[in-house]
Amino acid sequence: MEEISHSDLHLRIPEMEADAEMRRLINAFNAMIERVETSFAHVNEFSSHVAHELKTPLAIIRGEVELALNETRDIAEYQRVLTVTVEEIDRLIRIIKDLLMLARLDFNPDVFRFEKINLKEFLAEIHEYTSILCEEKGVTSGLTVPDVDCFVRADRVHLRRLFLNLVHNAVKFTPAGGDIRINMAADGNDVRISVADTGAGIAPADMEKIFEKFFRAHDAKTTSGTSLGLSIARSIARAHQGRIDVQSSPGQGSTFTVSLPAAP
Repeated sequence: MEEISHSDLHLRIPEMEADAEMRRLINAFNAMIERVETSFAHVNEFSSHVAHELKTPLAIIRGEVELALNETRDIAEYQRVLTVTVEEIDRLIRIIKDLLMLARLDFNPDVFRFEKINLKEFLAEIHEYTSILCEEKGVTSGLTVPDVDCFVRADRVHLRRLFLNLVHNAVKFTPAGGDIRINMAADGNDVRISVADTGAGIAPADMEKIFEKFFRAHDAKTTSGTSLGLSIARSIARAHQGRIDVQSSPGQGSTFTVSLPAAP
């Protein structure tokens, strides 16, 4: 047991000739060490991803500033350098804010303030924002809701963040001339809200990974963003006792469906 430490957690206590109580203790201890080992692995992986995400904008900032300092430039070039620097600083701030939000969602459930929300009214506001984004890109949009009111118990601020993340994703990957639709339907004790687009779609190999922190599909490497939006959306859905499902085919668009418990 003394050989097991934070630097070597793969060791386990071997089962031995002992009474039933001692064997239960050994099994419980080994299970605990396995959980600790898994947690350490997740922390190391997460730290590596964070370092990579922060390193890229910092490298761009340093490169632009060094270029400007090498020799005298005209005013337009200095303005370009400053513009790029501000954009990359904003990207750093977004990454840090998203990381802090994930930490709060995963470890501090008290951040949620639940209330009864009329989803028809709520989604009308989401669609109004969606239509502005779509118009700027030359994409059409639409909203379909049932005739009757549907209610859920939710934190309005975080639920808005969930759907705006899905909408931003849809707009980002839908080319001009495409279409984005928000649909709501009651399904037994649940309410289902889908955000469907006619964009690039998702490769089958990526379907299981898209909700992972920092995951970025190969054909999305050049797009902007923190790669945390879908992770945040899933965490918010789970905090509301709900879930997010996705259906997609490459070149055929994607549909993200949020299922939430209906409120009486």
